[in-house]
Amino acid sequence: MVFRVAKIFPRHTNSQGDAENADALVSHLTWLGLPAEVLIVNEGDRDLPHADLVVIGHVVESTMDQVSRTLTAIEPWLRGLRESGAGFLAVGSAMGLLADRGFLAGTMSSSAVRATGELVVAGNSDRELWGFENSALTYERAPGEESLGAVIMGCGNGDGSEGVVSRGTTRIPQSGVVVGTHLHGPVLVRNPLLSKFLLEESLPESAEVTRRWQTQPEPLATAIRLADELWHEKRRSLELR
Repeated sequence: MVFRVAKIFPRHTNSQGDAENADALVSHLTWLGLPAEVLIVNEGDRDLPHADLVVIGHVVESTMDQVSRTLTAIEPWLRGLRESGAGFLAVGSAMGLLADRGFLAGTMSSSAVRATGELVVAGNSDRELWGFENSALTYERAPGEESLGAVIMGCGNGDGSEGVVSRGTTRIPQSGVVVGTHLHGPVLVRNPLLSKFLLEESLPESAEVTRRWQTQPEPLATAIRLADELWHEKRRSLELR
């Protein structure tokens, strides 16, 4: 079995490197010994095959209307994927695109102030999540939606929390996980443990992912080590306690 990670409209969703999170997921799966491939979805594509994970990167304001219309054309496919248990990663304004379609229950709003700079989050693991933010958007989570953690530095959702984790909405009650974040980087390259979380939540082989990840095969071990070294260097420069 070959796992597919769909990269949605990369021509419009990769201005800050977010679409490359699909490549990070495929690399991590491949390094775990689980065959995987990127499925590039372009505007106008039809009769799309099954995908196990979906990545939608931030869309800039100038192309938002165009991307929204094009996304509507493949919405039945996306909805079918989520109902079958596929996981989603939405970065920046993509959270709003998914909220508009019922994949998230919260609300994305415009802010009077653009947040730019480092974003550091006290994640739900032993290591903080980090990246950079460049957005004038905030996200208000709905009841039942979790965050990725509390903001240590930066803005995030605008309420002291960052991101969203949703395992279902009233419109799509039985569904795979959706992770939304303001973190760019790409976020899964800088934070491999978030990639591990997505894989464990999205694939039927979650126990196998966990087991193989614990063995730290190469070159996964090197990628994790480099990400940790980069973060510790950045942490010192930011003078975080």
